[in-house]
Amino acid sequence: MNSNQPPTPVWRPISYLLIVFDLFGGQVEEAQALHGQLVSCRLHPQVFDDATLARIRQMYSEQRDFLPAQREQFKRWQSEVSTPKQRDMLAHLTARADQLSALQDQILALVDELSQNTIDRIMGMSDADLAAAVLSGHLKPPRR
Repeated sequence: MNSNQPPTPVWRPISYLLIVFDLFGGQVEEAQALHGQLVSCRLHPQVFDDATLARIRQMYSEQRDFLPAQREQFKRWQSEVSTPKQRDMLAHLTARADQLSALQDQILALVDELSQNTIDRIMGMSDADLAAAVLSGHLKPPRR
């Protein structure tokens, strides 16, 4: 198998709907919590290091890349739906997928923004560059 090609999805029967429904709920909650934490750190991006933000970027990029296969699974389940409850769960799951996709995009944008002023970037600055960044207001000095 070529390592550049994504693995072939394993399509699951509708009996997996409840499991996927619960998993997606957890993913949305986790993404909402992380999004809130990243937003709250906008004024102090130096609390992050490059490795942490790189890991977040990798994880959420991989999740986002997997969404098309998940959406295809939901489409396949449309033909298998046999009860109103399953139909409602599938509609809610599709809405959760849309919500998760939007959150993933927002998280990745925040990671890109925060990556500009991580502690690693600040520590890598010369004294003159650091002074210029603080004096210009680009970087806020730490509060005591």
